[in-house]
Amino acid sequence: RSEVYIATKTPFPDRQRAAESLDVSLQRLGTDYVDLWQFHGVNSHEELDLILREGGAMEAALAARQAGKVRHIGFSSHTLVVAVRGVEMGFFETVQFPFNFVEHDAADRLVPLAQKMDVGFIAMKPFAGGRLTNGRLALRYLLQYDWVVPDPGIEKMEELGEIVVVAEEGKARLCDAEWEEILALRRELSGL
Repeated sequence: RSEVYIATKTPFPDRQRAAESLDVSLQRLGTDYVDLWQFHGVNSHEELDLILREGGAMEAALAARQAGKVRHIGFSSHTLVVAVRGVEMGFFETVQFPFNFVEHDAADRLVPLAQKMDVGFIAMKPFAGGRLTNGRLALRYLLQYDWVVPDPGIEKMEELGEIVVVAEEGKARLCDAEWEEILALRRELSGL
């Protein structure tokens, strides 16, 4: 267990249901703690406020961390202004946000802010929801950012092997031809 980093999420903004969902996750995962517990889909200021209010899910997270059920607390979002606000508030240790070379809004503001605030950045949708078929190029793009951890979804074990190969190559700079391909794909796919 000490060699595996487990993350799970809760969609619930209130303390009771969030705590219950954590217990269900722990039971299903067959473990007594998770390394990262995230509030899922925090896409509006109202949702963020519900989590942080008295009786909100953050109370469940802090209690779970105190009890040793959770090591780190984070959130995911698809809304840049909400993600920025969540990071600025200083309550979270990670933020998960869509980031790839087509959806790259996070590069200018959110990634540098997360680094400044010492908040881990998890790149959701590194393959742009399946629109990027050159997985090697997509991952190499994200590896250019020191503060970003790509979170690719996989369907087959071979895909995991391909991801590991790219990750083991490290953060080598992209060559001019790779940048040209990225920019061409960005132009082609950004209008979809």
